Amino acid sequence: MRFGKVTTTSADDLSVAPSDHRALTATFPDREVHVLPGATEPATRSFAMTLPLTDGAKGETLRVHVQGYAYIQGANAALTLKLKGHGTVRGFPSGFSDGYVEVLVAPATPATAYQLSGVLKAHPAPGTDAQADLNVVSVDVSIS
Repeated sequence: MRFGKVTTTSADDLSVAPSDHRALTATFPDREVHVLPGATEPATRSFAMTLPLTDGAKGETLRVHVQGYAYIQGANAALTLKLKGHGTVRGFPSGFSDGYVEVLVAPATPATAYQLSGVLKAHPAPGTDAQADLNVVSVDVSIS
């Protein structure tokens, strides 16, 4: 099983491993949300990738690693990820300041196109001098 032609929404760099086409990395220089001091409205940003799998053996696994950074003060933020019936929501409370890696694992079905979608959202807390920066820097996907 290998990746077919992978497409993304506004990926700056997409590379599929030339040796076996079973791993790829997409980097996103602009997938981020910001809440500045004084903001009252939430900030939202989304991204998507289509990951077609070619014919191959059953019993393999698709692994997705989403990496980024979050700095949250006086706000709450979340990253929501969905991949063919599997999903996760990663919350970032006020005071969080670190890198993160979120992982999704799904059975890899031959001759199937998987849609990975993600939404970044930051909510300022009312009456605070909130500040939030949340981004997705890269998505690494492999078939194993």
